[in-house]
Amino acid sequence: MNDLIVIGAGAAGMMAASAAAREKIDVLLIEKNARVGRKIGITGKGRCNVTNNCDEKTYIENVVNNPRFMYSAIRKLNPSDMMELISSEGVRLKTERGGRVFPESDKAFDIIDALYSYVKKSGVKLLTGKSVSSIRRSGKEFEVTLDSGEIRRAGAVVLSTGGLSYPTTGSTGDGHRIAQKLGISLIAPRPALIPLVSSDHFCRDLMGLFSRPDVRGREEILKVHVRNKPLGEDIDLPEIARTTAGFTGADLENLMNEAAINAATHNRAFITDEDVKKSLIRVGIGSEKKSRIISPHDRKITAYHEAGHAILFHLLPDEGPVYTVSVIPTGQGAAGYTMPLPDKDNMHYTKGKLRQDIIVNLGGRAAESLIFDDITTGASQDIKNATSLARDMVTRFGFSDSLGL
Repeated sequence: MNDLIVIGAGAAGMMAASAAAREKIDVLLIEKNARVGRKIGITGKGRCNVTNNCDEKTYIENVVNNPRFMYSAIRKLNPSDMMELISSEGVRLKTERGGRVFPESDKAFDIIDALYSYVKKSGVKLLTGKSVSSIRRSGKEFEVTLDSGEIRRAGAVVLSTGGLSYPTTGSTGDGHRIAQKLGISLIAPRPALIPLVSSDHFCRDLMGLFSRPDVRGREEILKVHVRNKPLGEDIDLPEIARTTAGFTGADLENLMNEAAINAATHNRAFITDEDVKKSLIRVGIGSEKKSRIISPHDRKITAYHEAGHAILFHLLPDEGPVYTVSVIPTGQGAAGYTMPLPDKDNMHYTKGKLRQDIIVNLGGRAAESLIFDDITTGASQDIKNATSLARDMVTRFGFSDSLGL
């Protein structure tokens, strides 16, 4: 029996299986074709547009229809992460017009081989040339029946098979039929194109999907996402709601799912407060890259840089409090991070508060200059954030005394 069975070894299935396996979960990946990633082989006219060379905000902003569904995925694996992953498997990449990233060889199969290698190194067990005919719930586990009659069992199943768009790749809609037999309703994945006709009270019920919920809304959303999740005695949902100001409904769902995964990784039958705290970092900042080798000098620079941010969060009256400070690199490309947790919901921000936000953003650069009598590229994202906020203060909010409204 496996902890998890992933059905479908396309890009999504391979990444899902690898992510779980790297969390010490026993994973079996089943693919009906003899080779993984068949659809990848025909993307980009056989070249495979791996990702776009841009930050995650720009990436999401360029998704035409309803980009909200991508937030949690891009937060966990942003474009720079994807490029680093492929490069680490020995594939050289190039950036073309519009920031599109391709393998230098112009061969999509090099990307397939890189993902296959990554999957194997993650410890995923792979079963190819096997079709799944049905999935059945049996007590606390799932029975996955193959066309050969063989039955595989797991505590959870991820269905990542394709639809009917590319039948030449063997994607014949099997997953849809299996899901429907399990009683799962499927609709076309185009929520941005579906007109929503409803009463006002129904729209209010959707708070958290289309807007950021207040503390009461976050508590109600948390109650939904902890159903069927065993909680420890130290879990305080109202307190979690208070410390997650600014979180969307999707963020809160990810928070509790990540906490459940952390509990399972440590062989606990219930979620503890410590699981939620670790999940807060993962959802708010991104996964930590503890395996990355950092020189003592770089780590020292990062430590002073983050200390600069943390000190200003602590000293400035409208900032903070600081939740955690770390010199461990993250999935978002940062060498370290300082993570505050707002203690209240704000509907309005004063000019003074935004000025303090800019000051905090520049705290890392100031600390580098004071300690090392030199500066580094580590403040690039901080400068971008401060510049964007300063521009908004002038052009959107009319905060400039000289320019006015």
